[in-house]
Amino acid sequence: MSGLGHRAILRAPSVIATVADFAGAPAAAPSFAETIDGELFLRDKRW
Repeated sequence: MSGLGHRAILRAPSVIATVADFAGAPAAAPSFAETIDGELFLRDKRW
């Protein structure tokens, strides 16, 4: 048995480029109002 074939997929330039674009994209920070609203509504997020 030679495995599931992940080595070929993980070495494909198009797959590497897609993953790099996804992982390297900056995450949008929530606004102050969204943070306050979320913390007031969801008590578990307060602490």
